[in-house]
Amino acid sequence: MTGKKDSKLFVVTIALLAVYLFWGGTYLGMKIAIESMPPFIMAGARFFLAGLVLFLIGRWKGAELPSAAEWRGAGIVGALLLLGGNGVVAWAQLKVPSAIASLLIATVPLWILVFNWIGGSKQKPTVGVMGGILFGLAGIAVLVVNPEGTGNQGIDTIGILALLFASICWSVGSLYSRKAKLPASPVMATALQ
Repeated sequence: MTGKKDSKLFVVTIALLAVYLFWGGTYLGMKIAIESMPPFIMAGARFFLAGLVLFLIGRWKGAELPSAAEWRGAGIVGALLLLGGNGVVAWAQLKVPSAIASLLIATVPLWILVFNWIGGSKQKPTVGVMGGILFGLAGIAVLVVNPEGTGNQGIDTIGILALLFASICWSVGSLYSRKAKLPASPVMATALQ
């Protein structure tokens, strides 16, 4: 039995390390890329090329051409997630260190919880969920308010507000995507966004 537990622990550890590497790497990559090109051009080119490749893969695997309603739903989701979410994050990194950007984007679960609750979800958050979110937000606040480790003397308020706006866009887009008319193929739905 110990072998299975050790194996599961190993897999979970590798998965967490991958999340840390890719999550942190995304913000570092954006920070490096915006040094040589405007942030919205960088993000737009990145997502257009990825979408084109996914669209071609989806069609190659037999996905149907999307309907007008599916284009509309995916367009709204894409605008919220990729333009309002990632695009604004790329822009904000002109003003805020990538470490702070990644921390503020970690507020997405809070916004999802709040908007889901406001939207009439009958599932109320448990005390444990609320405690976890508040504990996480307290940690984020400590790191953002006291940014000595970032090497900056002060944090740009507009950049901070832009990152909170990006978090809200990502949250609204995530919730909207549950109800949006999207292609049945996940590859095609992602490509359209």
